Amino acid sequence: MSLSSLAFAAGSNAAKGTAFVQDGWLYTKTETASGQALVTAVQPAAASGVIPVGDSRVWGNVFDKNRKLTVAQWQAVLSMDAYPENGTTNYQDVGPWRYCEVDYEASVGISDYRGNTFGPVGVTTVGDFPDYFKNAFAPYVLGKTGATNTDMKNWGVQVTGVSASNFKADDSQLDPYPNLSRSNSTKRAALTKICKALQSAFDTQQDKYVMSHYAHINNDKLLPVLSALKGIGFTAFDKYNLVGLAFQVQVNTGSISSVSAFSSVKNAGNCGSLSAETCFATYLTDQYIRWLKSSSLGDDAGNCWRASMALDIYKKNPAMNSVSTVNSVINSSYPNNSGKCPTSGIKWSKNMAWE
Repeated sequence: MSLSSLAFAAGSNAAKGTAFVQDGWLYTKTETASGQALVTAVQPAAASGVIPVGDSRVWGNVFDKNRKLTVAQWQAVLSMDAYPENGTTNYQDVGPWRYCEVDYEASVGISDYRGNTFGPVGVTTVGDFPDYFKNAFAPYVLGKTGATNTDMKNWGVQVTGVSASNFKADDSQLDPYPNLSRSNSTKRAALTKICKALQSAFDTQQDKYVMSHYAHINNDKLLPVLSALKGIGFTAFDKYNLVGLAFQVQVNTGSISSVSAFSSVKNAGNCGSLSAETCFATYLTDQYIRWLKSSSLGDDAGNCWRASMALDIYKKNPAMNSVSTVNSVINSSYPNNSGKCPTSGIKWSKNMAWE
């Protein structure tokens, strides 16, 4: 059975409200916030350990405790790699630290997969925060549809106590004290309050918060990602440190700011109880699969050199334990984040994509 027909079969059966096993995968029916059917596919937890029952893992130390998401909800989080408002917006970090200050992360002990030495650039310079707020956070977490930039500003005023006259809120940013540097203590205090408000929403309305990130998924994406990886030779997930590959690639594409952060990040993995296979697929969905050159995949073909680079690193160092190999590959073949794109890629069914 083809990948797309498998997905359709799963969707058809799951719509009946049943749970069934097919090709070693357990299909269950869940619904998005808008009531649309969402098919999630997880290998039977007891047998595979891919997503153990009761797994409450999340991307940071602070958020690793007392999480109550269901297996299906976690699968939705792991399957999510972009928000479909446009072809470039990427919300793959489902937690509030996606828009938070680096210093705030460190102060509360958050250590996400980038490590403590690096973090998101902050709400003032993340252009997709307004898009996320208006199209996801406001309707699903705050219960307000049709939110505007003014609504976003009012929310900022509410959670920070900063006057509206000291806020800039447009399609590109929510910026307290726009004329002040981000190193300014007053501005940083306001940003910290924004982060704490997002954290509070995550803590107290977790289901809704997570739902805001995956409400538009049409079909599960982890299954085709794993199948695609196996199709190009990534088969011994238990043998190779594929999580290491993910971090090595990110070190050299700007997602991790320094190679010095690599060892601790790679060793920790921050994958909780997830298998190496699932963790690898989760972190490399964008870095590897998304940019493979294909007639039916890719919203950023100019970046598909990342896919070729990742495979070159893997071929030269299957154990994924050599930073020097990464640097060698980068410097010899992909200087300045450039390089030739693969001439062909995995044929990815549009039925697996976002709508």
